[in-house]
Amino acid sequence: MVAQHAAQRPQAMDWRSQDEVKSLGKELLAKFKQDKVTSLAAAFAYFTVFAIPALIILSVAIAAWLNDATNVQVVEHLKTSINDRAPADTKQLLNSIVDNAVAKVGNGASFGAILAALIALWSGSAAVGALIEAFNIAYGVEEDSRSFIKKKGTTLGLTLLLALFINLALILLVFGRRIGQWIADQVGLGSAFNVLWNVLRWPLAIAAIMAILAVLYYAGPDIEQSFPWISPGSVVATILWLIATAVVGIYVSFFKPGSAYGVVGSVLVLLFFLYVTGIVFLLGAELNALLAKRYDPETIRDLARKPEADPETRTTAQQRVHQVT
Repeated sequence: MVAQHAAQRPQAMDWRSQDEVKSLGKELLAKFKQDKVTSLAAAFAYFTVFAIPALIILSVAIAAWLNDATNVQVVEHLKTSINDRAPADTKQLLNSIVDNAVAKVGNGASFGAILAALIALWSGSAAVGALIEAFNIAYGVEEDSRSFIKKKGTTLGLTLLLALFINLALILLVFGRRIGQWIADQVGLGSAFNVLWNVLRWPLAIAAIMAILAVLYYAGPDIEQSFPWISPGSVVATILWLIATAVVGIYVSFFKPGSAYGVVGSVLVLLFFLYVTGIVFLLGAELNALLAKRYDPETIRDLARKPEADPETRTTAQQRVHQVT
């Protein structure tokens, strides 16, 4: 009997099998269309545009506190990064948002700055909330098992995590060379470690993006599931997002699509980039959901007993549940 159950237990995805990969790709494309991912991505972009000022206020507040604690000028280097790397059509808009955020936050230590950060956290969570709704659609569930307080707490926590990540990633990329030199001096490993650190900090930053997406994909949907630090969906989404970022940057640099719209052009360019970002992030969530519903015992058991789950999804899970018990 034990051997029989072991044989019935769902196997992991065999990524070396072309047939399995093709089958998964076809199913992913079908789910992409069925769940109307492009429409969900448009909703994410819409909410994110209105949430960006709040998120930047929150990030600037965190940066100001980091500056007080470490004397690292994060805000100044954020503006430098915008001027050096942001598309020309969006530089003025982003710099204006950062300047307004700095004016609201001040030195980051006052009661007013803390209140502004808390309000910004609440307002900025709308974009993460849109992602959570889309994640639930990917798994075929509704937001019924979590209370309003628990769901809002999850949304606020993920929003704060994203703001912290933005600051830490900026510190790693901007000050990575100095950090590597300091570590090398403290440990006494010389220039070899410094060179190695400066090579590794870029793949480390990419790994950090994958990890933050894995946390979003795990904590966002209202479903029980196993937690991998690096999930297939986060890997695919990170790679596609890096490619999409480069392609959008080249397209904007050469064709300047926002120039025809004057001042509004920068907003349209930003909205388009967020739309592409939403498609990529939601595609990763759809991939994780397909794999979890097929291979993750926790997800299968949870879907089988969820009355609010999509009937087809729940029926399929109930058929599979005996394989994981």
